[in-house]
Order: sequence, then structure tokens, then C-alpha cells
Amino acid sequence: MDKYVAFYAANCETQTFETFEEAEKWLKDGYGNDIDDGYSEETMNGFDYIAKLTHRSKFIETDNSKNYWKYEDEEGKEEWPYDNDFDFVGYIALEETDA
Repeated sequence: MDKYVAFYAANCETQTFETFEEAEKWLKDGYGNDIDDGYSEETMNGFDYIAKLTHRSKFIETDNSKNYWKYEDEEGKEEWPYDNDFDFVGYIALEETDA
């Protein structure tokens, strides 16, 4: 799983990488592709970066429509208390990544 994220501000591009070296190469390759026009103002002002990922989002399911009835032919269960457009509900948690 990728452990680093690089941001190239001049093009508003973001990409993830397994190693710092891969991220650094990607940024430097971007500079090389744009060198004919000179370095971007964003690059010169320090807006490009490489960051180590410490947390990732994870969906935690709290309820599922399988536990309820959504339509008349599924009687015998409690009615699904949410909009029928949703088959499950939950929330997003941020989990620490393995370093």
C-alpha cells in the first residue's frame, strides 16, 4: 500500500507512492517536463510537497437494509428506517496506517 503522497501545485496533481524516492522522482520529472517555460511560481514558493500518509479513511457500516424490510413483500421484519435509495448506512473513520 502506498505510504507517500506528492503534490505538484503547478498542475494541481496528486499521486501516491510506495517510497519517498518514487515520489521525489515523480516531482522532479514534472519539473523537467515544464523546464522550457522555467519553474512554476508555485514550485518556487514551496507549494509542492511530499507527505507521509499516517491515516486513511475507512467506511464503518452501522446498519444494513438486509436486516429490515424495504418493500411490502418483505414483511416480518421491522421497516427500513432510511431512504430506500440506500442499502446500508454508516460513517467514515480515519484509521492509522502501518508505518
